[in-house]
Amino acid sequence: MTLQEIDQEITKLSQDINHLVLQVPLETIDRHYILEQKQSTSQLLTIFSKFKTDKLQELKMTREYMRHVKRAISFLSLYQRLGPNVIRELDQLHLDLEWLPETREYPLKRQQLVSDVKEHLKLGLDQMDHKSVAQYLNDLVSMDIQLFIAFLQDRYQIQQQCQECFDIQILQRELKASTVPQWALWLWQRLSVLMDVCFKISTELDLIWSLLMPHDRQLIGQELGILLEWFWKSFNQSMGQQVKASGQQSPILLQVLQAGYPKVVRIINDTNSKLQTLSFDPKIECFLFLEGPYLSRSMTRLLESVNQSVLDNKPIQMDSIDKIGRTIASELDVVKFDTRLTEKVTKNVSKAVQMFLVKTENQFSLDSGSVLITGSQPTQQQLVNLSILDSLDKLGDIVFEKQLDLIHPIVEQLSRLGEDWLSQLIHVLDLILNKIHTPDKQPRKTSVFMSEYVAKISWLYKLLQRLSIHERLDWCLS
Repeated sequence: MTLQEIDQEITKLSQDINHLVLQVPLETIDRHYILEQKQSTSQLLTIFSKFKTDKLQELKMTREYMRHVKRAISFLSLYQRLGPNVIRELDQLHLDLEWLPETREYPLKRQQLVSDVKEHLKLGLDQMDHKSVAQYLNDLVSMDIQLFIAFLQDRYQIQQQCQECFDIQILQRELKASTVPQWALWLWQRLSVLMDVCFKISTELDLIWSLLMPHDRQLIGQELGILLEWFWKSFNQSMGQQVKASGQQSPILLQVLQAGYPKVVRIINDTNSKLQTLSFDPKIECFLFLEGPYLSRSMTRLLESVNQSVLDNKPIQMDSIDKIGRTIASELDVVKFDTRLTEKVTKNVSKAVQMFLVKTENQFSLDSGSVLITGSQPTQQQLVNLSILDSLDKLGDIVFEKQLDLIHPIVEQLSRLGEDWLSQLIHVLDLILNKIHTPDKQPRKTSVFMSEYVAKISWLYKLLQRLSIHERLDWCLS
């Protein structure tokens, strides 16, 4: 009889006795007899339970031994054909087989096998040998996903490359040995080289991703995500931290980066153009913190040119308008390669033009000094008004040439101020003529009225001829 059958018989006997005790009335049987039988049965159950436990323990030991034997046989069978495709199974089998000599040799041989696969994979990537990369890539992944991830991190060393590019000690040594412009040039070259390296890495990662088996892509995706996205996310994080840390240690470095932000954007845009060949468009945002200070500096330069041109109660010099035009052209030309940055600089230009319009309108006056039609020379306010009209006309030409959508407010202000002033001048002229229009007491070849009239008209015409735009105001003079 087997151990299982004995166990079943004991259980059945126990159930029958308990049933008997419950069903037979106590007055028809000997209670003591029943209790004794029950006690004997309990003792019998204890004996059989102990017997069962001992047999089970013995059986468990036998089964454990057989399990070890089977694991040892499996391990030795796989060990004889040691290769990438059996590494995962060997890793699980060798843990509790320390008594086998082969298990003590296994870690070293495993390490050598992993090293060989990595070296062949590196060589394949260096030579862009698709067949070799596919073979050893799948070998490495089949051994252990974590080995593959460690290989990527060791090969590309994103954080280390970012640190080397903006290593503050190296940068400070180079600065001491050169001028700031030369040092800045080296900095852009170093960044450009780094971005070229990043593109090469992206090319390799794109190849690796395309050669991975679908199941392996899914597993790696759970760990890292798509490889190109993983790389550029790591780059953004490492580069952002390194640039900010180096900038805190070197104010000169921070100033050069802020002033040269368009150069950084150009380098990034060049890299993005290359990456589009891989059908990938990363968001390289690690330098965005430089954009705000750059735009602020750009705004400052534009406003300075405006403030220097419009001075209190002084005519505007056309050279200062030329300077505003050069500043606008310079700020736009520096960023013309990037649409997004151009839009932001254009907003700065718009603000500067708006400030010019506000300042010139505040300076323009229709008081008595501006409409005085007498004397040998124009008044100071008349000269200011004339210069404002000329400057608005010239600024309009500048923004029109740059194809900026700012010409309308300039033309509107030019027309409004010019019409208001000329209307006032004509009104004053009418008042003067009304006063001097009295009949001559004696006939003359030329009347006093006509002499005064011609003199005032001539004076006004000479005043308006001072405008560089007088040919555009013929309709006013008529």
